[in-house]
Amino acid sequence: MSCYHYYMTDIEVDVLAEELYKYGQMKQLLKKADAIVALGNMDLRLATRAAELYHEGLASTVVASGGIGRLTPKEWTNPEAVIFAEELYRCGMPGDNVIVEVKSTNLPENIRLSLESLNHAGLKSEHLILVSLPFAERRIMRLCQKQFPHVVIQITSPNISYQEYANDAISREELINLIVGEIDRLDKFPSKGFSMPEQIPEVVLGAMNKLMNVGFDKYKVV
Repeated sequence: MSCYHYYMTDIEVDVLAEELYKYGQMKQLLKKADAIVALGNMDLRLATRAAELYHEGLASTVVASGGIGRLTPKEWTNPEAVIFAEELYRCGMPGDNVIVEVKSTNLPENIRLSLESLNHAGLKSEHLILVSLPFAERRIMRLCQKQFPHVVIQITSPNISYQEYANDAISREELINLIVGEIDRLDKFPSKGFSMPEQIPEVVLGAMNKLMNVGFDKYKVV
């Protein structure tokens, strides 16, 4: 049993984690783009969301991006992009409209290698829709604004609430650690030159620190 049960009730933890989860979202209204990029990780629901956007006509190409990263499930013997591509096909996407990028191991590589893959295929890459984890939207947007200012970026995620998000692939405890880690990166990465600054409300930083203090610091920036 995790130590946080001795210091904070599950309800108190969930209230704080949900606050961070919601802050991490941007809830943008999407417009048509040159391509959709499904950012590979442990959650296949991102690939499902990317297929939905394709079927809605928001772009004619989806890039499944991701090799073997730090959050790749140990039981996956193939790169994240290959697993995501299989989900895209299951959702009715034709193979000719899917690009599989299997070399990236972090977010900047996801974007850079997806752009290179689109260019290599002779496709436009000036305007992308990124599909991410819900609570990571804001951090990813700020990073892209810093490192890829020449690309118009929109961002979206599966339409799933905090209370509904944990599943067999992502436990509740892992989910909370991931959420806290995203806000910590949003706060600290600008000083490292990785992303544009974000004026994070004190109440959000306070919620993050409270969760770290009771043990949810697995992905703390060091």
